[in-house]
Amino acid sequence: MEKKPFRLHYKHRQELQRLVREAKQPARIHRRAQALLLMDRGKTRTEVEQLSGVSVSTLGRLKRRYRDKGLAALEEGKRSGRPCKLSEFERKGLIALACSEPPAGHGRWTFKLLAEQAKTRERLSEWSVRLLLHAEGVKPWREKNVVCSGVG
Repeated sequence: MEKKPFRLHYKHRQELQRLVREAKQPARIHRRAQALLLMDRGKTRTEVEQLSGVSVSTLGRLKRRYRDKGLAALEEGKRSGRPCKLSEFERKGLIALACSEPPAGHGRWTFKLLAEQAKTRERLSEWSVRLLLHAEGVKPWREKNVVCSGVG
């Protein structure tokens, strides 16, 4: 059985060419767009790997995702990882703590101090506190932090 050649939809080809020309895209999206265009031109997987920097195994997945999802194949999928240990209540409590006055004898909150003061089921590391506050946009070293209660 002969393999069906890989072909892009003409509108997708135009969009991918635009993405490759622009320097505003993240590098991964740029490489994926370039790889799809090279495959559309009839290049072998090895040639595409050498020209675009996308591995042969990734090319197979990219090709399959393009056939299933179209240009959405360029986007990052959700990455696996360890789920957050804290409940929503504990997360909100930590954010509220970071936005409150620091304990006596301390001029400001530090990640270490927040990790020590947090009342959670699990012991928190400074790094975990940092990641959580960063994700929420909370900066405890700033004088004005506002915590929205979500009411009203």
